[in-house]
Amino acid sequence: MDWIRDISRIPPRSILGSLPPEVVLNILDELNTPDIRSFMLVSSWAYRHSQNVIFKRVDLTHANILYFQQHPEYYPLIKEVTWHASLTLAGVGPTNVGTVIALISQFSDLRVIKIDGVRGITTLRAFYRFLRILGPLQSVRRLEVRVGFEQQNGYTRLSSNQDPDWNDLELKPHPNLNTICLEYGPWSMVLTRIDQLTLNLVKPHLGTLERLEVRCIIQKIAGADVPLQLKHHPFRLAPEALAAVGGPAEYHNDIHQTVHETHLKNFASNKLKVFKYYSEYDIRMQPDQDITLEQVCKVWPKLEELDLITEYSWRRELRDFKLQPEMPSLRILRVPGGSQFVTGTQVRADNFHLFHGSLPALEVEEGLVKNAFPNLESLTWYKRVVNPYRLSGSTTQLVCVRVKGFVRYIKRIVGWISGGGNRVQIHTGASMRGTWWGYNTDHFVRL
Repeated sequence: MDWIRDISRIPPRSILGSLPPEVVLNILDELNTPDIRSFMLVSSWAYRHSQNVIFKRVDLTHANILYFQQHPEYYPLIKEVTWHASLTLAGVGPTNVGTVIALISQFSDLRVIKIDGVRGITTLRAFYRFLRILGPLQSVRRLEVRVGFEQQNGYTRLSSNQDPDWNDLELKPHPNLNTICLEYGPWSMVLTRIDQLTLNLVKPHLGTLERLEVRCIIQKIAGADVPLQLKHHPFRLAPEALAAVGGPAEYHNDIHQTVHETHLKNFASNKLKVFKYYSEYDIRMQPDQDITLEQVCKVWPKLEELDLITEYSWRRELRDFKLQPEMPSLRILRVPGGSQFVTGTQVRADNFHLFHGSLPALEVEEGLVKNAFPNLESLTWYKRVVNPYRLSGSTTQLVCVRVKGFVRYIKRIVGWISGGGNRVQIHTGASMRGTWWGYNTDHFVRL
């Protein structure tokens, strides 16, 4: 009989023998069969058909690496791996960089590489070696990196010459990579130059890159403040790079702005379709503010979806926003619409709360369609709630900044007509509540 032949292929060792008898009986009762062989057959069948799910996503831990080294038959099933730089040893053990890369290179249908645990100089060097040694993988489509989410103990990139030089990375691009996701924690810019890291991860893939997501998370309870001389944005040069420019002091602002613009041109691409950028970094040093909406549109003129939140954009008015030339490819735009500040029982909105200056939001939307994005289909205004308070028994004041579920409304623009000279009329559908793509937990900044 067929089922006898199938049972004969079941491995002789089974976990059934290790289970208490009452558990086995309960399982058999649920399966509505007293036949232990039928139960083994069902278990074996379920295991065989679940392998595509079990081995689809793999954490490259010590035990898993050893297991897969002994079972190469599972290599074609692996689609996604997570490499933890914090598990890397200097040069021994299965988690060292060379062993991990040798294993990854054999996964013939690997689509996603995730890198985590970069939190100190040792792990930063391991991360650098990982990227430098890893060869191009034809199947990889997505790269995710998280850096600097744990506090450092005294080390900064300026206190040592051990910080890797990302300009010497010589990254070998993956020929079919179309998505890069970067997440920088509060201590990432203390640990390394995130401007160089961002550029040297993104630039080699501009020929195929269609989606770029960058998150900069800094608002949380920090054990130490980040020194001003270390603060910088991922798309703007770090202070030490600006200091090297030189020139008369009265011309520094203009020179620095020119240098920033030149640096940003390195990211230019007509391939990028989706750009999502969320940054809490607030340096407040002019002209070293974060990238603006105009700059994003200039560098990536073929964007179809744009999600832009920076500390500067919360204070930015868009009533006079214009692009020359216009950007007809953009269909989806998400930008800050305003803030609420809560003090005790008092709630107040700033002057920018969904009303850009003295203009209603609708008039701002009409201006955006007329002067910048003629084919815009969806516009989202974000809202944030800022709530200061003190911890119990502490004199430290904290601010809770909520940035979740804060789409004020979404307007579907179905068409527009010119009329009345410079006025543009747009017809909108019903407002809808939306969700934010990024960080969906409350986080805090120490005052």
